[in-house]
Amino acid sequence: MGFDFEEFGDLLKSKEENKKAKDREAVLKTSSEHTKYCPKCGSPNLNFLIYFRPSLWKCLDCNYEGAFVLEGEELAAKIKEHYQKSLVDKQEED
Repeated sequence: MGFDFEEFGDLLKSKEENKKAKDREAVLKTSSEHTKYCPKCGSPNLNFLIYFRPSLWKCLDCNYEGAFVLEGEELAAKIKEHYQKSLVDKQEED
């Protein structure tokens, strides 16, 4: 009825693996939270309009130019859906 070193080692290894998995999830969540999206079409395809003035952005998909960009993935998805619907409606009118 002694101390089981092998079992203790397995527990430590499992704990370390869980910590690494949580750290990876945190990094992915943080990087997706800081992705910038176009407020007009919801695209993440943005560039700085002027390199030395990073507050101005240009969307390479819809040609939006401005200082306002989004960082919320859920809101960007809704905007993208609405934008695509408006494009379809516009094509049907023509």
